Amino acid sequence: MFRHISFAIVLFTACCAAAQLIFWAGKLPQEVPIHFDAAGDPDGWSSRSALIGLNIGLHVFSLLCLPAVGYFSRFLPDSLINMPNKEYWLAGDRREETYRVMDSLLLLTGALTSWLFISIFHLSALVGIGDRQNILPEFGWAIAVYVGLILGGCVWMMLRFQAPPEAPRQNSEQVMEN
Repeated sequence: MFRHISFAIVLFTACCAAAQLIFWAGKLPQEVPIHFDAAGDPDGWSSRSALIGLNIGLHVFSLLCLPAVGYFSRFLPDSLINMPNKEYWLAGDRREETYRVMDSLLLLTGALTSWLFISIFHLSALVGIGDRQNILPEFGWAIAVYVGLILGGCVWMMLRFQAPPEAPRQNSEQVMEN
């Protein structure tokens, strides 16, 4: 179920990114800001088509390549996978469920990254058409929310894949009796 919801979020995100590009494509001037200084003021410019191409490439990467990493990781040897308690979580019948959870997490990470790109593109477009002078403070908030959610996902993963409950141990008296 979690995987289906994650996939639906990715599809919704892709549709929003496409709608945003269609909306702005004809409204942007030929030269648009693509880089901003620490004060949020534009200090690098490019063509409209380069900005749109860059945006498409970033969305393709975040919505397709990140989830593909999760899918193809199941074909790697366990020694190349870095996760807490992997010996337990990649053993036997837990293996496929672990990969499903990781796939969903990477789908959501890709969608979240794409939403960051959507917000940055929107702010760049507003500066490009002259509706605003710079991208602050919204850019700072977008980055803060993104980092907070990524860290939250990391904490969730650490809790989800924490050490498994240990098998009951025999005490020394039981061992001596056997």
